[in-house]
Amino acid sequence: MFSLVARNWQLAGLTTVLFDKDGTFIDLHRYWGGITQRRAAAIARQLGAPVVDVASLERVMGYDRDTGRLLPTGPVGLKSRDEVLASVAQHLAGIGVPVSVEELAALFDQVHATVPSELKNLVRVLPEAVDLLEALRRA
Repeated sequence: MFSLVARNWQLAGLTTVLFDKDGTFIDLHRYWGGITQRRAAAIARQLGAPVVDVASLERVMGYDRDTGRLLPTGPVGLKSRDEVLASVAQHLAGIGVPVSVEELAALFDQVHATVPSELKNLVRVLPEAVDLLEALRRA
């Protein structure tokens, strides 16, 4: 067993790491949707709901809560973190709630720090990938 350790988080007791790119194995809509929902809620808590509408923030970041899917234009899942932050900052400034990209980045970091403990809720293997993953396990 081994651990993956980063600056703000750690995953211990691992036996396998499988790298996934662009939703090959996991449902990106569930993962990035969950991250986006958590980010939007954190921003609203910090800046004050009801002035800041959580659903609008989710959409600005690229998630449609009504469909439970990422928007095909992103930015989440398609563009850089900096572009997501810039989109949120621009949206907030447009509704009269100016906030710096640095403040938003700190909120994103706070959300990200909780992700390792919530992976079981955020990660779902795509049904189509299960057979392949089972074959890899047997091999």
